[in-house]
Amino acid sequence: MSGHAVIAWGVAWLILPYLPPRWRWVAIGLALLNSIARVYLGAHNPLDVVGGGALGIAIAASLHLAVQPYRRDRLRATPTAPTPSTGPEPS
Repeated sequence: MSGHAVIAWGVAWLILPYLPPRWRWVAIGLALLNSIARVYLGAHNPLDVVGGGALGIAIAASLHLAVQPYRRDRLRATPTAPTPSTGPEPS
């Protein structure tokens, strides 16, 4: 199993919720290029990097379940605090 693939895919999967949608492909592309390079250079067999990538994604997914990543829809759902009045209250 490729430790480099575990780290690359785990980090890529961990940062996906925090990236804008246009930049998510960059994280996945870098992890994919890392895995291809490990096979191309002869450091690992293809199944080694696939297994390492799967393990990295599984670790990142379990961390997401444990920590619950920041989501923008939670901020929209929070009620806003009432603003203080500037004048005297009517009686």
